[in-house]
Amino acid sequence: MIKKYGNYRLVEERKRSYAKKSLLDVDNKIGTDGVDELAEDEREAEAESWKITGKNGCAAAVKALRVCFKDLPEHLIYAYFTGWLMRMVAAIYSFEHKEGGKTRSIFFSREKKFIHGHLQFSKKKGVIEHMSNQFDREHSESRNEVRVWGKEVNLKLKYVSPGATHFRVLSHISIISDYFYVAKKDRFEPISMLNTMSVCGFSEYLIVQDTSEIEVVVRFPEGVFPSDDDTVIHCLGLVFYQKQAETYYQVYGGSGVIVWDVF
Repeated sequence: MIKKYGNYRLVEERKRSYAKKSLLDVDNKIGTDGVDELAEDEREAEAESWKITGKNGCAAAVKALRVCFKDLPEHLIYAYFTGWLMRMVAAIYSFEHKEGGKTRSIFFSREKKFIHGHLQFSKKKGVIEHMSNQFDREHSESRNEVRVWGKEVNLKLKYVSPGATHFRVLSHISIISDYFYVAKKDRFEPISMLNTMSVCGFSEYLIVQDTSEIEVVVRFPEGVFPSDDDTVIHCLGLVFYQKQAETYYQVYGGSGVIVWDVF
């Protein structure tokens, strides 16, 4: 169970500050400092993951994953997201342990299905989790472009965040490279130069009551083509806004992002 107490606005500000801190320094554990108290089993699991990622130096891969998602709206990412990444990387690293020795490599490219099933940004995924079936997607054969579209996208009123007048759909793609251990440097390094590259695109501002036709196309820069050592992670999200005069202000409630495809 997660306990929350104190001023709500202060709590949210403190949580966001911790999320920023984790992006700048993944080697420092995020402390609760009285804001959130993780359940005992969750803390133990995180500590065990840290033993693996920290001891073997693959914290570099965790940090790279965190950088992959730097362009996502920060309020869509839970304060303890880095801890979840630590567990996932620790698991992927452990998959490469063989009888009689260790390969000391992190092959994200071999674990696409695992990443798709275990990578999440928040325990509350928002409205997008309930309406992703209204969208279709396709990516180019070279994996450098992704198109998302919906012909009749309609938000049920029960899912609309209070005070929201508009919303936008976001499509985000990023590249995480496989990692190998360099004995001379005593550290893990990415195989691909495209590691952590990301692109984020948004639809137009859409009125929440309307039925809309949506298309979002995102592509990596000219000449960028992921290799076999690269894994592309595609995320789909929805962000609510309140329009006042000519300015759109983000509304936190109901907004969210999910991992939609890994290829």
